[in-house]
Amino acid sequence: MKSFLRFFAITLFFGMGCLVPVYAQIVSIQSRYVPVENIKEFVHRETNYWSEVARRGIIERRLARWELWQIATGMNLDEGANFFFIVEYRKPSDVDSNEEIWNFARVFPDMDASEIETRSLSTIVDQVYLYSQVHLIKSDPKVLRVNFARASDLGRYLELENTMWHEFVKERMESNQTNVVSWDLMSVMSPGGVDRSYNALTIDGFEKLSDALQTSYGDNPNYPDLDQFREVHEKGVTRIYTLVDAVRSP
Repeated sequence: MKSFLRFFAITLFFGMGCLVPVYAQIVSIQSRYVPVENIKEFVHRETNYWSEVARRGIIERRLARWELWQIATGMNLDEGANFFFIVEYRKPSDVDSNEEIWNFARVFPDMDASEIETRSLSTIVDQVYLYSQVHLIKSDPKVLRVNFARASDLGRYLELENTMWHEFVKERMESNQTNVVSWDLMSVMSPGGVDRSYNALTIDGFEKLSDALQTSYGDNPNYPDLDQFREVHEKGVTRIYTLVDAVRSP
């Protein structure tokens, strides 16, 4: 497994310059459904307790970021997943330390589990692990537009994102020609299989909701050839989320 990760990450390193470390970082995305009557307490516990547990993981250099987002657009919002967490690990082996990282007693030794847990307030809908392939950031986003992609040819799709759209967005961000403040490209590690609803995703970050609803790339942008994306992109779902809380490494 380690040799595979080394090969994978070095391939990314030479393919994209110095935007990623030698070892590709692993990101966990967990989606939750929280009933309306539980949202207030769920948010209270996550932002007051679990964010501090995550902060300790960041101080110990096991985590790079912990973020909680709430869905802002979608159909049947009272039925599907309405919150999701983004947890980025410093290195692949840190995934093995999950039990210790999330041991709340290290941070709140006088609290009982019943006072802090949020499983009884919510239902886990999805637990997905991904490779973070590109992470461009100009400022910390407050709104995300998440594009869930199901690519028919994942390798080709990632190549196009890396060499074409990534370079376009980077140039627009560096020249202050877009309201996009961050951009991520990730590919799904697990779960596998043909039945999964997506195998890659891109995430556009914005400062406010209106920017996510109406993205600008400045005057006369030189867009890449989007027809090539359509050849390997079977379908996609896009959802917008607003920030609830985040703890990030400097």
